[in-house]
This record gives sequence, C-alpha cells and structure tokens, in this order.
Amino acid sequence: MVNIEKIATELARLMKGANDDDAGNFAHYFDDAVYDDEGKGPIWNAICDRAEELLPTIVITGEEWAAWARADRELSACERYEQQQLGLTA
Repeated sequence: MVNIEKIATELARLMKGANDDDAGNFAHYFDDAVYDDEGKGPIWNAICDRAEELLPTIVITGEEWAAWARADRELSACERYEQQQLGLTA
C-alpha cells in the first residue's frame, strides 16, 4: 500500500530543497508503484497535490541547504566537464 502522506512529504522536501516547484522533475526518485508508465496517474496526482499543500510548511535546515548547494555545484561541474568532452564549450 502506498503511503501518500509520507511520499508527499518527501516530495515536498525535495521540491523545497531544490527550489523547484515542478513535482514531475522528481518522479524518478520514487518507486514505480506511485506512478504509471507516463509518470502520471491517480496515485501520483494525489501525491503531487498533497506535496503542493505541504510545501509552505516544509522547513529546510541550514545543513540541508548546504547539502543541496554542494550537490548543485557538483552537478554543474559534471555538466561543464561533459560539455568540454563533447567540444561544446568555447
């Protein structure tokens, strides 16, 4: 059985931490049981709706913000490296 409240809370934390209000960007973080092949469906829609309701109540700690910032820097560095390897940078 899918615990919508628990998953919605986790989704809201991901959205808040990433400063990204598009829940669809996080579908790949969750088990296939929460969405169908199209990344949509009644369970996923309910989770997204609840996450949006919870979003204003979510508090991200300084430690969590620092972890998000590190991850963002690492991702940016990987993307720059990939572009260099593909010869896409000047």
